[in-house]
Amino acid sequence: MVDTKAPLPPDPVAALINVEASYGGRRVLGPFSLSLAPARTVALVGPSGCGKSTALRLLAGLEQPYSGEVVRRLGVGDTAVVFQAPTLAPWATALDNVALPLRLRGEAVAVARQRADDALARVGLSSATRLKPQQLSGGMAMRVSLARALVANPRLLLLDEPFAALDEITRRRLAEDVQRLTSELRPAVVFVTHSVEEAVFMADDIIVMAPSPGREFARFAFAAETPRAAHFRTSTSFRDQVETVSESLAAAMSEGAP
Repeated sequence: MVDTKAPLPPDPVAALINVEASYGGRRVLGPFSLSLAPARTVALVGPSGCGKSTALRLLAGLEQPYSGEVVRRLGVGDTAVVFQAPTLAPWATALDNVALPLRLRGEAVAVARQRADDALARVGLSSATRLKPQQLSGGMAMRVSLARALVANPRLLLLDEPFAALDEITRRRLAEDVQRLTSELRPAVVFVTHSVEEAVFMADDIIVMAPSPGREFARFAFAAETPRAAHFRTSTSFRDQVETVSESLAAAMSEGAP
């Protein structure tokens, strides 16, 4: 089922309200609104330069809009961001990289390291705790980055094309892992991607964005339960949803074409 008029959550974890953002005097986003509910994943899909990552940075509190409002009902440590590059400290082991957010919050070393060890086990890296980033494959490094993001049980998880540099099989496995872990921890999730198939597999809601300045072109809500099994990708429902979103994305890009 596709619902293009899904209601906004009444008490969001975070929200963008008619925000606009610009770089060098050029408007790149907005007006754009987005409201995030706990335990729900929203995917932002659109062409390069349409403001997807800018929206993510606004939600993270890393930037401020020049107009509109950013609402963040979050405390210190309640937000975690996973970027396309793992951004791990090269001098630290996987265990110490994952423990870092807890140490910065003042957790005792022993407690932080135990929680980091548990987080690495949840992403399948129990045997890699002592490895440093240069000893990790791309997929392993991204799992460490994901463990670091989730170790503090964030209420808002922001994923900025985290699988873009990975091979297809690794991307699929990580998408399944992210769904499993977020189903357990139940944060609000925003997932930026260029892949319609990834968006349909990962998200409860998909927002198709028009070219710069980025605005909402269409919104879809899908009823399939999460976490989704790997075989969901072979279902008629999945293929139908991919086609629906792809057609909307093509229409959005045509609207913005010169």
